[in-house]
Amino acid sequence: RKRSGRQPPQDDAEDIWQRLEAMEAEDDAEKQESRFDEAVDWRPEPGAPEVDAPFERLDRHGFFGGLFATTTRAMFSPGLFFEALPVNKGLGRPLVYAILISLIGHLLMLPWVLTALDTLATQVDSAALREVIMSAYGPRSQITQTIVAPFTTTLQMFFFASIIHVGLFVFQGGKRGFEATFRVLCYSCATAPLAIIPFVGPALALVWSMLIT
Repeated sequence: RKRSGRQPPQDDAEDIWQRLEAMEAEDDAEKQESRFDEAVDWRPEPGAPEVDAPFERLDRHGFFGGLFATTTRAMFSPGLFFEALPVNKGLGRPLVYAILISLIGHLLMLPWVLTALDTLATQVDSAALREVIMSAYGPRSQITQTIVAPFTTTLQMFFFASIIHVGLFVFQGGKRGFEATFRVLCYSCATAPLAIIPFVGPALALVWSMLIT
């Protein structure tokens, strides 16, 4: 007996299946990313898609959400973060992240640095020495450092990434290329906001960053 009704064209049926497969793939990626937050012992399964750094998916996380999520993941779950991080997505966004988070750390450090310098200057009897201290570390110097910070951070990232990658090459490491080393170093700057802690903050941020790297 003939079936009533109009049969959909073959092209329309294939298009529907392609859409369903795309939706399933997107759902799998979102589930994997949610597992990143829920399970601290999670590791990417063989053949599973890698999880981008939230800062590289600002369309999903938003600017501040992506910045915060990337910073907390890199600081507190570095093993998970770097294991799931793609290493071939370019140098631009990691470098922008390193510049922004380093600048934030510098700005957070300014209040207690300037307060300490002002207190120190009042304790110095020599006017000449006081002038040297304020010219080297005072407000004008800090403003200049803030302006040139993006350039100095960029130079530091490329310089130290090159040094680290050469060391990895010598010891049979760094097999995923310079880009992977550079991306790891940039995201290891996540500890920069610790500079807000007076006096010990910058040292703590440096040591923590080295451990993450």
